[in-house]
Amino acid sequence: MNNQDHKLLNALKHNHESAFNSIYSIYYRDLVVYCYNLCKRQDIAEDIVQAVLINLWEKRANLKVGISLKAYLYKAVYNKFASDLRKKKIKETSFEDLRHQIVNEVSQEKDDIMAQRMSVLNQAIDELPEKCKKVFLMSKVLGYRHKEIAKSLNISEKTVEKHITKGFMLIKKYVFNPRHVVKILFFYKNRLFGIRN
Repeated sequence: MNNQDHKLLNALKHNHESAFNSIYSIYYRDLVVYCYNLCKRQDIAEDIVQAVLINLWEKRANLKVGISLKAYLYKAVYNKFASDLRKKKIKETSFEDLRHQIVNEVSQEKDDIMAQRMSVLNQAIDELPEKCKKVFLMSKVLGYRHKEIAKSLNISEKTVEKHITKGFMLIKKYVFNPRHVVKILFFYKNRLFGIRN
């Protein structure tokens, strides 16, 4: 492992967000190009790479990178692509995947349970920092391309990409916070036993 990788990973393990930003800046675009060559869809390539980078941050304390960070990331992107392909998930954006994960077979549940779960997701989006939320909604809800968002907000495409990745990280952290899971379970139990407010 080279000296730069060693320094970045050491800083990452000590929760330095600047190290994550550096890794993002160095590898993001090349990883997206690599993944695009696998799946032939830009949106899916971006979502897979974002998922890999989010996973890198979440597992930073116990990372085992091996020979080089670059090789680790390329392998992680390929494995994520192969896994999604096997599970036939390569058909939607990560935001839609997150919606389906939260709803969890919602068609078989009562509408009020779905509403409660979606309420938590909406709260998570609402809690995003203002600029991050604006970029995230423009991309994942309104369907703007990164270039269009960058031009509209007078920021770089790289900044747009960082806001979207940060948005995914914060939403996932919020949605799967035990406090919010308990809230949903409590709501479900009340409905199950006919307890109404």
